[in-house]
Amino acid sequence: MGTAKITITLETTLTDPTIEAVHYCALPVHDRSAPALPTMHQVRPGHFQASCSYPVDAYGSILAAPVREPLADDPRIRWQQLQAAAVPLRVTPAIAQPMPGRLAGPAAPPRLGWTANGGAWQERVVGSTRVYYTAPAHPHLVVLLCDGQLWKATALPAALTTLAARGYLPSVQVIAVDTSHNRAQNLAEDDHYLAYLVHELLPAMTQLADKPVIVAGQSLGGLAALRMLAQHRDTITGAIANSPSLWWPDRDGSPQLPHLLGQLDYRGAVIHFSAGLAERNLCSLVAQAQRSCQQAGAVVTAEFTNTAHEIAAWEGALTRGLLRITKTMARR
Repeated sequence: MGTAKITITLETTLTDPTIEAVHYCALPVHDRSAPALPTMHQVRPGHFQASCSYPVDAYGSILAAPVREPLADDPRIRWQQLQAAAVPLRVTPAIAQPMPGRLAGPAAPPRLGWTANGGAWQERVVGSTRVYYTAPAHPHLVVLLCDGQLWKATALPAALTTLAARGYLPSVQVIAVDTSHNRAQNLAEDDHYLAYLVHELLPAMTQLADKPVIVAGQSLGGLAALRMLAQHRDTITGAIANSPSLWWPDRDGSPQLPHLLGQLDYRGAVIHFSAGLAERNLCSLVAQAQRSCQQAGAVVTAEFTNTAHEIAAWEGALTRGLLRITKTMARR
């Protein structure tokens, strides 16, 4: 597809002479881990402006931040510095900014049900694990979601309520687990931790009865979802793996996980993958994993979108994945 040009405008009363620059980043166009981010130019005191060509099929986050001090060399720390200093933006054309902090091309993936408003997350501690959850009156589907510490800031509860009210989804209860402690080891390697989530934490949070359970996650959480599905078929019906870390444990090596998935027992399971075109070689790895899981007996769907490795992409990917999986389950 082509590109639609948007003009990103930042207006602020800041005239502090110590401000070195105003950086901006429009995902998935820019690489937030690059040594140098684009810089907006000052057109008059306190008024900065920049423009970039944004793909018509892309969706991502947009950030601009005045820099008052040197930025860290570490890309993650530098991004955190910019997020802490971020200021509001006005985007032209206005249709390209569906909500604050987001950009969308006119042919971007649909985000049915999502709004800028939050939702009714509830919070509870089970043992030493913090959980964010929804509590609909009569849920017909349970979603065990990794990285609740990330999802708690989103409007997922409102999105699911809207989709259920419109008849797109059944009533869904979400159990979003804070997996920030020892995240890499727990999600990618610790089978005992994953068994605890499925057989201890989940029953403590909801009455499973005959309700199907879908496990979902992104990045390492997406990898954990695939592992939990294979290891706990007695409880879990399907998995949504958004941007799964199929490169684990060697990001720059020769990934074996996409092929090894074919050796697991996924008979009768339903799986949905998603990956972004800006996520290095992940689309290729997901395509391999899709074939492997099909060979292992699963019904598999996948989508590849013009997005980056970020929550802005995973919000819509999660609800689209739920739509795909529930439709697949209804046909069986």
